[in-house]
Parts: sequence; C-alpha cells; structure tokens
Amino acid sequence: MAGVFAAWFSVAIVLGQMYVIKVIAGRSRSHLIAVVGLVWALAWLMLSLSVPLSGGAAAAVALSAPVVFAVGETIWQPVVPSLIND
Repeated sequence: MAGVFAAWFSVAIVLGQMYVIKVIAGRSRSHLIAVVGLVWALAWLMLSLSVPLSGGAAAAVALSAPVVFAVGETIWQPVVPSLIND
C-alpha cells in the first residue's frame, strides 16, 4: 500500500507543478504558506476519515489523501525557498 501512496504522490506533483506555479504567481507568500497548512490538514483529515469506512470507499478516500497532500507540496516547494532567501 505504501508504494501506491508514493506513486499517487509523485504523479500528482509532476502533473501539478507547472499549473500551480502559474496560479501562485504574484500572490502573497505568507498567505500561500497558510493555504499549504490548510491543504495538508485536509489531507490528514481525509486519511483519518477513511479509517471507519469500508471497502472501496475507504480505498478511494485513502488514495485521494496523498494527491491532496501533493497539491500542498507543489505550492510549498516554490514558496519556502524564496521566504528563506529574503
């Protein structure tokens, strides 16, 4: 199961990088970091909510959580180095 999570995470990051960079251009970096925190919290919430579910619903929610986390990762990656450099 860990391999499936890693694969989903990687695919989401690769496909989302260019789109996210265009979307975040010109936005406040501190607001983007706050958005990252909310997106990551949502991913963890989704994963925890998949526990009481059963069968396909649990798998769908559990496999969607890494993709949501990856969206936060694609926002975080270009923002944090620029904050550190300032």
